Amino acid sequence: MALKKILEAIFEQDFIDASYGFRPNRSCHDAPIELDLVIMNAPVNFVVDTDISKFFDTVAHKRLMECLMQRIVDPNVIQLIGLFLKSGIMEEGVYLETDQGTPHGGVLSSVLANVYLHYAPATWFGTVVLPQLTGFARLVRYADDFVVCFEKEVEARVFGDALRLQIGKN
Repeated sequence: MALKKILEAIFEQDFIDASYGFRPNRSCHDAPIELDLVIMNAPVNFVVDTDISKFFDTVAHKRLMECLMQRIVDPNVIQLIGLFLKSGIMEEGVYLETDQGTPHGGVLSSVLANVYLHYAPATWFGTVVLPQLTGFARLVRYADDFVVCFEKEVEARVFGDALRLQIGKN
């Protein structure tokens, strides 16, 4: 719990407003309310709806650690998080080592997911995708599910193609 509080203190200020999953003072109801407001009040004609399949089971430890090290300089904190990630799982009484994913039900898993998803796709969308668009676009994310609303069909299609490539790299 102490590590969770440390990570939240470091990263909460960086997370985009449109990120709702597992964050302080936000609920699972806030994301659909935001999405409704965007669709009803902005020039939205096309929607890309994404759920990263088995995200919590498959998140790459190496990439996650790279994300963490962008803001955390204390090697002890990084080492503790690494130990948490490598803690393994018990399946039918047998211990299995892990090199990917976050422990199910682990107190850090949700904040680690938010850190990872802050860099890909949220920061990627804001720094790479948005500057290339000529029409309206808005991302709304809850955990590993996110929706991007677009004004223009061609931009929605190009984004969908680029997203498949981006997720493939991470």
